[in-house]
Formats: sequence, C-alpha cells, structure tokens
Amino acid sequence: MIKSKKVTLKEVAAAVNLAVPTVSQILNGRKNFCSEEQCRKVRETAREMGYITNIGYRIMTGMETHTVGIMVASNTQMQEFHIRELILELTARLSDQRWAAFCNVLPLDAEKSVAKIREFLGRGVEKFIFIGLPFGHEEIFSLLEKNNIPFIGNRKSMSCFCCANSAEARQKLFSHVREKSQNNFRIFWWFSNRAMFSANWSQFLPDLQSLLVDLPGADKDYYADTFTFGYEAIKNLLTKNPEIKGAVFPNDAYALGAAQWLWENKIENFSLAGFNGDRQLLRFPYPVSTGIQPVSLLADEMADFIKTNTVRQKWLPVELILY
Repeated sequence: MIKSKKVTLKEVAAAVNLAVPTVSQILNGRKNFCSEEQCRKVRETAREMGYITNIGYRIMTGMETHTVGIMVASNTQMQEFHIRELILELTARLSDQRWAAFCNVLPLDAEKSVAKIREFLGRGVEKFIFIGLPFGHEEIFSLLEKNNIPFIGNRKSMSCFCCANSAEARQKLFSHVREKSQNNFRIFWWFSNRAMFSANWSQFLPDLQSLLVDLPGADKDYYADTFTFGYEAIKNLLTKNPEIKGAVFPNDAYALGAAQWLWENKIENFSLAGFNGDRQLLRFPYPVSTGIQPVSLLADEMADFIKTNTVRQKWLPVELILY
C-alpha cells in the first residue's frame, strides 16, 4: 500500500503566499496581523489540502488543542434523521470557529462509557457535547466537573443544557389527533417503555391505558425494521378495528410504514402523526403530522457554548406540521 504524503505547514504557507509563522498563528488561533478574509482563506486552503494539526505536539507542550468531543448516547439515536443532521451542523459551526471535533457513539455499558470519555480526555479533548444521556452519566459528569472540563447536552438532567421542548409539542400532537379523529384514536408505544410513558402522560391523558397499543422494536437495533413494524401495526389495528380514525407513533420512522399501508389501501380521513420531522416522511404523498426538531437553533446554542463557555439552561420550540 502506498501511503499518501502528509501535508506540511510549509506547503500550506506556499499555497497562500504567506510566511510559515504567520500561517501557524492563523491555524492555531493566535493573534496575527492578517485580515479576517486572509485568515479565512488560509483555513480553507489548509482544509482543502488536507492539512492536519499535530494534536500530539500540542498536548505535550501544554497548548490548547481546540478539540470537542461530540458524544452520542447510543446507536439507536444515530438512526434518527435529526440527530445526524445536528451532528453535521455542529461540526460545520465548530470548524468555522476553528475547533476540531471527535464524534463517537458511546457503549451501552456504564464502565465502558466512562473509559471512552477518559480515552478522549487523553487525546486532548477540551470540551464535550452530549447528545442523549449516556450510560454511566453520573460518573462521567462527575469526572468532567472534577477536572473542570466544560460540557453541554440536550437533556434537562444536565447542569448545562439546551433542549427541544418535545413534551409540549407531543401534547399538542395528541390533542390534534384526538380532535381530528373525534376521540377515536390510538397511541402506539414501546412495551418496555410503557410504564415510564404512562407515568409521564397519565395526567394529561386520563384515558391513556385505553389508548395505548404495544409497539415492537424497543431494543437497540429496532430501527432496522421500523418501517415494517409501523406498516404491520396500523394494518393489524385497522383490520380489527376499522372504525378507528387516528394513530400516533413515537417517531417518523414508524409513521412512514403506517403511511405506506394507509396510502396503498386508499384510507382517507385518517389522522396520522409521528415525530422528529424525518425528511422522507415530509416528502411522502400521505399526510402525516409531525414535530420538526430545532436542529439549527440547537447547533447554534451548543457551538456558542463551546466558543464562550457561557452556561445555559434553555428550552427551544418544536415546529409542528399538522394535517
């Protein structure tokens, strides 16, 4: 195998017609006498040429590494369209701020998750962004706080967070489907999560137990078959209870399968809802109500935290699309 030659700082300097020390200052975020436009050109040229900063040298010399760890709590979350979109937007914003980002899906094991965080600290990661609540989160957060490592997440249980107000949006979705179906609807939810769901929603939905229908696929690999699960779930429901006029699914991955069956069978005047604003669902010919996660706003807030270290506890609105 022929190894590609590593791009040097000298080569980047030659490409932009500047001195090596000047280019080094720009790429390391230090003060220099170049205009912002010239600095931007240097950073873009370095990126296009494939220049990689020597992180090991920075760690050994005690310099700032300008690296962020984006930690996703589980592989299940990575299957959600809005999570992948958030990661892409985050890395773009961090790059604009001259921060490098490591993205990693944490193990479903507390001890291994803590070990992974320690590994990233050893690589020079200076700040963390958590998407979802990782296994071993109490020990992880204690470790970071003890070492004065700033971190932010999208869960309200974190000391610094920025979250979508999904509960309020789901409440409006439930109310919408109830009204459209004239109170003749069902809520599909995972059996393994039924107790927690009931505890959170029974006050808002006193008749919740009569509305709930168990949905398969709550294990870590359930996204492999969500389309089929949603398709079969709505088929079974309406075959046994053709009078039902509405259904709510936990997310758009399931709702898309249900929409396919309704569309194939020319079922009209049926109120269907998912959640998370999957782009596939938004392009589907059968109307499905959903909640669009505020991805750009979340990315803005989290990237600003990385830049300023300003602690925040902020809720962001979810945009609803109702049919």
